[in-house]
Amino acid sequence: MLEAQGEADALHYCAGIAPDVQGYAARVGTQVQVEVSGDGQAWTDCGTLPECYVFAWQQFSLPEKARYVRLTAPDSFTAINEIGLSDGSGLLPLTAQGPGAEKLVDEQGAVPLSTTYENSAYFDEIYHARTAYEHLQGLEPYENTHPPLGKYIIALGISLFGMNPFGWRFMGTLFGVLMLPVFYYLAKQLLGKTWLCAMGTFLFAFDFMHFTQTRIATIDTYAVFFLLLMYSCMWAFLRQDILRDGWRRLLPPLALSGLFTGLGIASKWTCAYGAVGLAVLYFWKLWIQLREEKQAGRDMRPALIKAGKLCGWCCLFFVLIPFVLYFCAFLPMTTLPHNAGNIWGSFWNYQTNMFHYHAQLQAEHYFASPWYEWPVDLRPIWYFAGGGEGAYSTISAMGSPLLWWAGLLALPGAAVLLLRDRRANCALLLAGYLSVYLPWVLVPRLTFIYHYFTAVPFLVLALLAAVGRWEETPLFSRSIRLGAGREGAPAAELPLVPAFLFVFCAGCLGLFLLYYPIISGAPTTRAFADALELLPDWHFA
Repeated sequence: MLEAQGEADALHYCAGIAPDVQGYAARVGTQVQVEVSGDGQAWTDCGTLPECYVFAWQQFSLPEKARYVRLTAPDSFTAINEIGLSDGSGLLPLTAQGPGAEKLVDEQGAVPLSTTYENSAYFDEIYHARTAYEHLQGLEPYENTHPPLGKYIIALGISLFGMNPFGWRFMGTLFGVLMLPVFYYLAKQLLGKTWLCAMGTFLFAFDFMHFTQTRIATIDTYAVFFLLLMYSCMWAFLRQDILRDGWRRLLPPLALSGLFTGLGIASKWTCAYGAVGLAVLYFWKLWIQLREEKQAGRDMRPALIKAGKLCGWCCLFFVLIPFVLYFCAFLPMTTLPHNAGNIWGSFWNYQTNMFHYHAQLQAEHYFASPWYEWPVDLRPIWYFAGGGEGAYSTISAMGSPLLWWAGLLALPGAAVLLLRDRRANCALLLAGYLSVYLPWVLVPRLTFIYHYFTAVPFLVLALLAAVGRWEETPLFSRSIRLGAGREGAPAAELPLVPAFLFVFCAGCLGLFLLYYPIISGAPTTRAFADALELLPDWHFA
C-alpha cells in the first residue's frame, strides 16, 4: 500500500524485468490490481495496470483523487522498477507499507511526470536494450531475431553507466563518432584529396540518418561501422600487386577485412550482403591481373599458383575465421544452463529461428516502406512522439534530402567513371552500395527506411567521386576571383569545385539545423513540425 502526502490523481510506473523462478528467462508483467482510498478503509477498484513495454515510463489515471493506493499482484510474474504518485502540480512524497514495498519507491527522484525519449526506451530499444540487459543477467534473450554481438556492445554501455537511457545508448553514439574517422580514412584512400574527404566526412556526420540511428540503442550502427572497416581493409589489399607483392604486404589487410566481416555478420546479417561485394572486388582484381599476365605473354603457371594460394587464404580469412567469430558470439547463449550439453544444437536452432522470423514476417506498420522509396527519402519512419514540460517532442529517421538526392544523381556518374575511365575506386564504392542495397529487392518481409543506413556511406563516396572528377574537367577547373587585389597585388581566387562543395555543405548543415528538432527529439511545437512535412508521407506531428 502507498500513502501519499496529498491527493493523487495519477500513478506513474516503469516496467522492468527480473529472473523468473527457474532463472531461465526474464520475468515481466504489470497487470497489478489498483485500488484507491481517501481514508485507508473504504477502497475503490480502479482496474489493473495495462501491460506495457519495459523500461518505458507509463501513466495510469486514477478515477478519483486518493491519498492511499493499494496494489495487488495476481501472480509472481510482476516486475515493476519504480512507482510514483502525482497530483496536478507534481509528484507527491509517499511511503510504502508491506513486505518489500519500499523497493517500489526508493528512487523517487527518477520518476518523471511525462514520458520522453530522455527517460524511456523508444522504438526498437524496447527489444535491443532489454536484451542487452538480459545478457548481463545471464538470461535467455528476449530479442533473438538478430545475432547477439551488437547487443553485447550495448550491454557494455549498460555495465558502465547502468540500465538507463544514457547507459544503453552510449556505445551506439560512441561508435557513431568513431565511424567518422573510419569513413575519412576510406575516402582518403579512395580519392586522395584531403579537402574533398574532409567535406565528405562533414556531410556524412550531418546526415540525418547517421545522427538519428547512432543515438538509439539498436544494432544498425555496428553493422555500418564494421562495413566501413571491411571495405577499408579490402581496398588496402586491392591496391597491391597481388601476383608479385610478398605475403607480408598482402595478407594483413586481407585478414583484417575478414576479421571485420566476421564481427559485422555477428552484429547483423546485413553485413553478409556487404561480404558479397568484397568477393566481387576480390575476384575482379584477380581476373584483371591474370588477364594482364596473359596479355603480356608471361608464363601463367606461377600466377595461377599464387592465385590459388590467395584463394586458400581467403577461405581462411572470409569463411573459417568469420564462422568461428560468429559461433563464439552465440556461446553466452548456447551455454546457458537450459542449453547445457547441446551447444551445437542450440546454435543451429537460433539460426533457423532467425531465418524463419525474417522469411515469414507478415506484420504491418504504417511507416514501413519498400526498398525503392528509400533513396528518395519518400517515407521516414516515426520513432517517437510525446510531450514534456509543455513542449512537443518528435523523432523521425530519414536522410538529409539534399545529400541523398544529390548522391542518388551521382551514382550513375560513378558507374560512368568505372566503365569509361576505369576508376577502380568507383568499383569499390559501387560494389559496397549495390551489395548492401540490392538484396532488399528480394526481401519479402516488412522493411523500413533505416535499412538503407548501410548504403549511405557509399552514397556519400559516390558524390565525392563525382565532385572530384568535376575538378579535373576544364569547365569546372576554373577559379572564382574574390575582388581586386590591394596595390596591384593579384586578386584572391577560390577554386570553383571546392567553393561549390563548401556551399553544398553549408546547405546540408542548414537543413540539419532546421530539422534538428525532428531528428533529435528537441522541444518544438506541433505547428513547426507540421511545417517541415514537405512530402505527403512525411509525418512528424
